[in-house]
Amino acid sequence: MKGLVFHLHSGQEPARGRAAIREAAAGTFALVPDLTVHLVSLRVGEDFWVVQWQLTGTSATGNPVCVDLADYVLVENGAVKEKHSYVDGVAMQAALG
Repeated sequence: MKGLVFHLHSGQEPARGRAAIREAAAGTFALVPDLTVHLVSLRVGEDFWVVQWQLTGTSATGNPVCVDLADYVLVENGAVKEKHSYVDGVAMQAALG
């Protein structure tokens, strides 16, 4: 889908297009290879989703990971157009450091 955007709001530029999004996701899984995602809350509207998650696992350096994440997803014509993710950066840096 042209125009598909994923933006992890933690200092990097948005990933645009399927290939770039796939690469960004692979980078995340490299940092926390056993990443588990737990649903906390989901709100759905006609053209959006708001999701709260808790991410757990073990970082590539062996540190335990327990981080809160919120996603804001924009939907157009029944398909995801943009996904904006907001992570607890302090907790993430502590886990990866």
